[in-house]
Amino acid sequence: MPQEGLQESAQALVYALEGAGEQREQYWNNRIRPYWQTIWPKSRPLASKAIAELLARLAIAARGEFPAALGTVRDWLQPLEHPHYVVHLLHESGLCSRFPQDVLKLLDSIIVDQPWAPQELRDCLRALVAAWVEGQRDIRYLRLIEYARRHGQE
Repeated sequence: MPQEGLQESAQALVYALEGAGEQREQYWNNRIRPYWQTIWPKSRPLASKAIAELLARLAIAARGEFPAALGTVRDWLQPLEHPHYVVHLLHESGLCSRFPQDVLKLLDSIIVDQPWAPQELRDCLRALVAAWVEGQRDIRYLRLIEYARRHGQE
């Protein structure tokens, strides 16, 4: 499947999972995960920033299955040119305090040194360390909090 087709497939998966409402976890386990394991290509050279953003959104949409979903798609993630919407979804979902270690993995994968920090990054990081105090010593957290400070988020 060409990269464009993969992007369309990833978009369809996101829409389907977001549309599953209260059944998101079951939909992840019964539909998305099997699709990923049997149909999604294993060739990472097809990865792109657009696909990475969609897969980050897919993991967030899995809600209670976020850790499993992130583990499934993580190899396809890469720094996003504009991570603002993904960070917004992450913050709004409540996952920052529910699964702080996994959220940190996601943030570390998608945020490098983009010129503008996502507006809700600092709030997400606060929720993360409120739920996981040891996270304050994690090198990934320290990098992200410094990044937020450098970009005006006090």
